[in-house]
Amino acid sequence: IILFFALGLAAGFARSDLAIPEAVAKGLAIYLMAAIGLKGGVSVAETGLVPELGLAAEHHLDEAFAGRIGKDALMPYPGGRALLLELPEMVPPLGLSELLFQLRLSGLQPLIAHPERYAYSFKDLRWIDGLVEQGALFLLDAMSLTGRYGRLPLKAAERMVRRQCYFAACSDAHRPSDVDEVKEGLERLNALVGEHVFERLLVEHPASLLH
Repeated sequence: IILFFALGLAAGFARSDLAIPEAVAKGLAIYLMAAIGLKGGVSVAETGLVPELGLAAEHHLDEAFAGRIGKDALMPYPGGRALLLELPEMVPPLGLSELLFQLRLSGLQPLIAHPERYAYSFKDLRWIDGLVEQGALFLLDAMSLTGRYGRLPLKAAERMVRRQCYFAACSDAHRPSDVDEVKEGLERLNALVGEHVFERLLVEHPASLLH
């Protein structure tokens, strides 16, 4: 690498049009990325802090969902015990209680994603009480507490936090640019609930779903 640097520096001073062939340049780039990745992976492994990745999915409750229950067509969280569900935005799906019952019967814990963002949560949270009786758990989208999705989801999230409706808090981040807003939402959550409850929502409860 030092030799190439010196060669490039000399070519620059000499005003030479010396250039590395594109195929060679791509090969060197791949080699450097692979070397950095391998070295980083070895370093992480030596610390014993190797992250474990798992594959799961957020399941939208559409007309086809019921037919997938019990047929190995769903993708629960690692451990196979909990399933993430997204409800329709404007109105709850018909037969929701029966769907949750079927999921529980099949051994899956239903998790409802970001209930504060559904329009039927803006004025009335009574629909949540019925789902709690069916064994559903609710996950907060931390960015709701920043006003990311508007004033009504923000107010619904604050009401649900005060009522202790949430089992866990999540990021729902879809891109790197979301990270700062997730951080802001988590800081807001910590201020609302205190350190002890915050740790339960971020660490203890999520971990219990995976083991």
